[in-house]
Amino acid sequence: MPSFATSSEVRDNTNGVQLVLRARHLLVSGHPSHTVYTLKGRLPDEVDVILESDLVVSLTGIVNRVKIDSRDIQRSAIAGHLLSYFHANSEQLGVRPASKIYVDESDGVAKLTLSPTRPLLKPRSPASTTRLCAIELLYVFRTVPLEAAQPRKPYTRS
Repeated sequence: MPSFATSSEVRDNTNGVQLVLRARHLLVSGHPSHTVYTLKGRLPDEVDVILESDLVVSLTGIVNRVKIDSRDIQRSAIAGHLLSYFHANSEQLGVRPASKIYVDESDGVAKLTLSPTRPLLKPRSPASTTRLCAIELLYVFRTVPLEAAQPRKPYTRS
């Protein structure tokens, strides 16, 4: 199997704001291919996923269906929080503290880079080894109009 991707999504809704975080993991097994196949469901437990080289994490965002400029994402509190998380947990994750968030001039996307700190372990089976190459994070925010967010009075007509 050449290049493929898996996706996951986490949602939260509080005080009239809905946040959806979509994560797409790009992986390669064997040699990379031009086509990236989408894997439905989870990776099988017997597949070893390794980080062989620098990992690029892309950050994009949408607020109320409007794409956010990459420079705004670069300066955002969410990007700062993610960077702080990687700095605080880098040892447990097996990576060096993350690079600063930068805007890649080739595609205009905000990114950060993580580098592995641990030597490569021998995989259980070379045939079942998969390399993690990139992670794409998409933050989607939706806000509820103020009048819709307020509770209705139970005895009034609307």
